[in-house]
Amino acid sequence: MKRLSYRQEQIMSIIWENGPMTVSQINLKIGENLHFNTVSTVVRELERIGYLANIHEYRPYLYAAKIHKNEYLRWLLESLKSSFFHGDGESFKSFQIGNNLWK
Repeated sequence: MKRLSYRQEQIMSIIWENGPMTVSQINLKIGENLHFNTVSTVVRELERIGYLANIHEYRPYLYAAKIHKNEYLRWLLESLKSSFFHGDGESFKSFQIGNNLWK
């Protein structure tokens, strides 16, 4: 699995929350007045790396998540634990509690 950029995570979050969507629908949900081609490029990259699937029976295409949100979050947390805490779950948990991340 690959760590996503801010914009990729933003688009995945929108699809995880709303289900399959077109690029135009995603762009409206982002709400930052981005150019259609910008969003389309990110969506196509997410499809290329296996995070999204293109539903070809609709036009314009709908894009659906291939990776479940919990799967990505679990991988991300495991990656952080491995990279910054040498895989030590207790140190990772202590850091989160000590920084009020459990509230």
